[in-house]
Amino acid sequence: MNLIIDLGNTFHKIAIVDHDVVVEVCQFSGMTEIDLENIFKKYHPQKAILSSVIKADNHIKNWLKNNLPYIEMSSQLKLPFKINYLHHETLGTDRIAAVVGGRCHVKEGNLLVIQAGSCVTFDLIDASNIYRGGSISPGILMRLNALHQFTKKLPLVEFQSIDDFCGNSTKASILAGVTCGIASEIEGMIIRYQEKYEQLSIILTGGSIKYFDKWLKNSNFANPNLVIEGLNTILNIND
Repeated sequence: MNLIIDLGNTFHKIAIVDHDVVVEVCQFSGMTEIDLENIFKKYHPQKAILSSVIKADNHIKNWLKNNLPYIEMSSQLKLPFKINYLHHETLGTDRIAAVVGGRCHVKEGNLLVIQAGSCVTFDLIDASNIYRGGSISPGILMRLNALHQFTKKLPLVEFQSIDDFCGNSTKASILAGVTCGIASEIEGMIIRYQEKYEQLSIILTGGSIKYFDKWLKNSNFANPNLVIEGLNTILNIND
């Protein structure tokens, strides 16, 4: 069994994967050594991978060093494709892992992986198995905070799912604008990629993607554990 640790901007995840099957995923707003200890005692994994888009706590690293072999995710590890990106060290490990996870499901051809979380990211791997890059834009909470912070009167709205794209109050209008704005962005970007890359496969992932399902016209494959599956694959090929 493998222990997968994914430290994101909003949530931290611990996952157990057994023979490429995700057995359990635990999500925290902040992760501690006790959380790691509990899942370690339950499953006794043999190796681990740590991926972080934030500065990983040294206590987490020290716990890993003392308990099982582990590697830290980076673009310098062995990957199942080539990277065409100007500065590899600036490429988010979550973006790399998501594309690796996507390749586990779509073995060949052009593939677009879309993540909706703290940010909305688009990542393209082409039929030649070369990662071409993509785009990054603000996610739900970032957009809500920006509307409040950079205006005089707009309130800070707590996010909730909506049923109508036309808001009948300031709060409802903000929620409609943010939700449908991201959905329209996803739809528009998909069309742009489809115009350039033939027979394009599309996979959606990320904690916020469920809020856009009803607003997306394109039929796409959604997988909430794509990053975890990608990290597991990277761990196995770098063992």
